[in-house]
Amino acid sequence: MQKIRYALSDCLVLSWREAKHLTRRLDTMVTTVVLPLVILLLFVYLFGGAIGIALGGGNYLNYLLPGILLTIVGYCATTTATSVSEDTTKGIVERFKTMPIARPAFMLGHIFGSVIRNIVAMALVIGVALLMGYTSTAGFTEWLLAVVILLCFAFALSAFAVVLGLLASGPDAASALGMPLMFLSYFTGALVPIDTMPKPLQIFCTYQPLNAVWKAVSSLLSGNDGFHIAVSFLWCAGIAIVSLVLGGVLFARKVAK
Repeated sequence: MQKIRYALSDCLVLSWREAKHLTRRLDTMVTTVVLPLVILLLFVYLFGGAIGIALGGGNYLNYLLPGILLTIVGYCATTTATSVSEDTTKGIVERFKTMPIARPAFMLGHIFGSVIRNIVAMALVIGVALLMGYTSTAGFTEWLLAVVILLCFAFALSAFAVVLGLLASGPDAASALGMPLMFLSYFTGALVPIDTMPKPLQIFCTYQPLNAVWKAVSSLLSGNDGFHIAVSFLWCAGIAIVSLVLGGVLFARKVAK
């Protein structure tokens, strides 16, 4: 029992260490907070009129917000991959090896630190969206379930980002490997309707995991529920389990060197 308590303590300390990068590193703040806000403002005020017509004159801000929240998850995951690579290549892991730190705390610290950054960034974006006139017919239960899905996906994608960071030869390589995660949410129906895309792209966008998560969150914030909620949880669980197992193996090899 005492070992479990110490392991949880290690995980909390390392999670907080990782979360503090949001305020101490300008690049992390720009990537995880400023960029999603810029994209929100850009798409609503620059492209919103044209895309709103394609949506049949609907409120584009209401349509866009769930996609921007997913974009935050991808941006935070990219910074996590870079942070993991920095720790494994700049001597931090070697320092941890000399200390009585639980092995899983390294991975979980980075993952939960990323989830904390997601929470902060999402709260700011939702606040700005409300000031811009965002409205939702969802009740407390729908909002709560939407937030749970987003945080589960943030955990899963951050775990995958840890794997990328452990595979990379250095921070620059990790940033390059994580770059597709930043744009994966663009290849969904989150920004524009999928049926306006070329046919091959429609097939990819329809069946990739982020689209299921977007549909679940979007339907919940519209006051609905449905099949995509279960599918999104399955995707989150699958990505998280595979990433945690693979990450554990890769980290054990790093430590053994």
